[in-house]
Amino acid sequence: MVLKRAIVLAATALLMASVPASPAQAEPGYFCLTATATRTGDTYALSQTGCTGSGTYDVPVLVWSGPAAGGYVCRQVTYYPLTSEFEARGCVRS
Repeated sequence: MVLKRAIVLAATALLMASVPASPAQAEPGYFCLTATATRTGDTYALSQTGCTGSGTYDVPVLVWSGPAAGGYVCRQVTYYPLTSEFEARGCVRS
């Protein structure tokens, strides 16, 4: 019984030592149910209210439904959390 307990404690200590001390951080990116995509030369400009996410430069954006549905990578994103307004420029389909 003592040997079994010692093995369990040693295994637990070894497992805990391999766990990183810092919390996991989410990848930056945005999720929008719908969005408006406007073609601007070779890229798109996206706008919508009600998007969620984080990030400012070279950010992935997923538009779930509507004519602009799909994945994008946007050069610059501006997000206004108080109004949930979202504007992205320099977007290319991914």
